[in-house]
Amino acid sequence: MIDAVGSLPECCQSCGMPFDEGHADLRSQEDARYCVHCFADGGFTMPDATVADMVQIGVPHLAVKIGEDAARAYLTGFIPTLERWR
Repeated sequence: MIDAVGSLPECCQSCGMPFDEGHADLRSQEDARYCVHCFADGGFTMPDATVADMVQIGVPHLAVKIGEDAARAYLTGFIPTLERWR
């Protein structure tokens, strides 16, 4: 989905993974709003996942940069704002 100004989202709208230079190739070719880890074969790879599940999955990845407690706090506030969870 393209936003109001005509650009693609800067991160996966399910897990929050950034689509920066290091991850641009992980954008789903089926739906550019999502990464290949979250969306494949015409649907979500974890259709029954909850916001809490996505936070739990994301914490170890972000914790490498900011620590586990900070990662959990950040993702707990951020994940629910993404398109899939609104």
